[in-house]
Amino acid sequence: MTNSPSYVTPFQLFAPSQFLPTWVKDILSVDYTDIMKILSKSINKMRSDTQEVNDITTLTNLHYNGSTPADAFEAEVTNILDRLNNNGIHINNKVACQFIMRGLSGEYRLLRYARYRDINMTDADLFLDIHAIYEEQQE
Repeated sequence: MTNSPSYVTPFQLFAPSQFLPTWVKDILSVDYTDIMKILSKSINKMRSDTQEVNDITTLTNLHYNGSTPADAFEAEVTNILDRLNNNGIHINNKVACQFIMRGLSGEYRLLRYARYRDINMTDADLFLDIHAIYEEQQE
């Protein structure tokens, strides 16, 4: 069988193009491929979407009280922010700092109030303060 305009593939029969999401149409316009390739890309997209939801959920539920090293907390938050930014979900410094400050407890909770009015604060500035408190606790 040749791929002529009158030929309809099984995929086209069961998944008419008017019902397909744009990203599937984009795949099909480049390479009208087999169903396994489309399913594979679909699963990868679903994983990516799920990761974004997990990352945002983690940010909104951050907790830090100094029971783990400040470096580990900073790395976790920075990785999440980088991953979201790389996937097109841009979190600016002000919002990032709000997420971080909301999760602080114990001695770290004071950072919520000490830095609250600093409009130009970055997450790096906030992490410097967290590190300072952590190191003081370790002495």
